[in-house]
Amino acid sequence: MIPGVQSASLSVWSLFSHSGQEGMIRIMGKPVDPKSPECSFMRVSDKFFTTVGTHLMAGRDFATRDLDPTAPRVALINDRLARMYFSGENPIALSSKIGISLRIRR
Repeated sequence: MIPGVQSASLSVWSLFSHSGQEGMIRIMGKPVDPKSPECSFMRVSDKFFTTVGTHLMAGRDFATRDLDPTAPRVALINDRLARMYFSGENPIALSSKIGISLRIRR
């Protein structure tokens, strides 16, 4: 333990580096809109949002169990993306219907 450190986590890129991955979100059962804006993605370790002090509106932070290759894939989205793609629906309940196609942005 390091004195004064309450939590630690890892990310592939710095939060404000403007680096990361971009991609399109596809929802099974909904038409693909080619005009949809691309979303930015960042891979992080467990307790990332707890560590950076971000309050989650729903759902949970990433956990160690999510690292298991056989575990279901998980993602956290912001409020804007939830309203854009899931207006009136619960995105947590629809998580198994989300597909993401990614590309690296440096």
